[in-house]
Amino acid sequence: MIKRIDQLINVGAYSDIRQFVNVAISNQLEEEASANEINRGSIGISAKFSSLEKSLESPNRVRTTTIKPSVTSNFSWRQELSQIRLEQTVIQPESTELIWYFYNRFFPLKVVIYQLGKIIASQQNNWVELGDLQVQAFEFAQEYATRLKNMEMGAKMPRNKKLSTGLPASNMESFGLRGTVKKKKDDKILRGRTRFMDQIVGRYVTRDRTFSGACFELGLIGIKPENQTCYVSLTELGREFALLLNPILDKDSYESAFSDKEVHFIFHKIYSRFPLENKIVKKIIERLKKDTLTSSQIDGLFKDEKREYLAQERIATMGRLSELQIVNWEIDNKGKSVYSLNKDKFQIIG
Repeated sequence: MIKRIDQLINVGAYSDIRQFVNVAISNQLEEEASANEINRGSIGISAKFSSLEKSLESPNRVRTTTIKPSVTSNFSWRQELSQIRLEQTVIQPESTELIWYFYNRFFPLKVVIYQLGKIIASQQNNWVELGDLQVQAFEFAQEYATRLKNMEMGAKMPRNKKLSTGLPASNMESFGLRGTVKKKKDDKILRGRTRFMDQIVGRYVTRDRTFSGACFELGLIGIKPENQTCYVSLTELGREFALLLNPILDKDSYESAFSDKEVHFIFHKIYSRFPLENKIVKKIIERLKKDTLTSSQIDGLFKDEKREYLAQERIATMGRLSELQIVNWEIDNKGKSVYSLNKDKFQIIG
């Protein structure tokens, strides 16, 4: 069994054995809970689940539970979160000029910050084990990925309009597949899970005492390593983001990924942390005030800054601006992207 786990770690499916164990335990608890719901009359299953829960409890560990959207009202958890005293991060993110192009959307970050805020509020403790957050945020993200992708498939939504971009693939995507096709899809889902846990939630390297991940690098979460365990919490910036209502997560509205207040927050408080990103975004907006822009024209702005991966950076930058609805992204009949300024949304950030 250890050899099989090591093989999964070696191919990048999991960052280390701790992450594997967290996922395995979480999945088993969900399976036991489902069985308990179906067989409420079965004393054996109920007793087994109760015994398993008790065996995981320890007087030295704050026990966290997965927070489902309906468990507590939005008002109550946000009220609790606003009153909790946050501590400073032990590790600070390195300053960078541009947001890394792998972080091509902001909504996956909102999902993580939203879930972390609920966990902190529910346990009344501002530090959460990284492994717990990885598993719970992934499950929460996958739930919304399934909802969004079902809606997008039903509406035959083009790629430039999708809200699910950046979220992990849904397990439903492999349903009904067989053989090699199913294996490829399952492998893709597994890679997506690892990517979300490591690149969006974050990854701690014990040997180097370093941390990386979108939520950390954008200044939304803080880190506290203790021995072999890493704990995470919200920064003041992260709490401010968590306290803002979101149309998808709070209202089941799928017309946009963010509220106007969230767009204003991201534009003024996230972009400002990345000097070159801020500069290029403002140049793009100034050009769009006068006319539409094509991908090649925007590439020129990155080329002026001597960027090596200008195509990847342009795709990510314009994807994020489109997600915020500051920019209208259309695909013409030749399959080429054309961008224009959303003047109504611009009034909000101006």
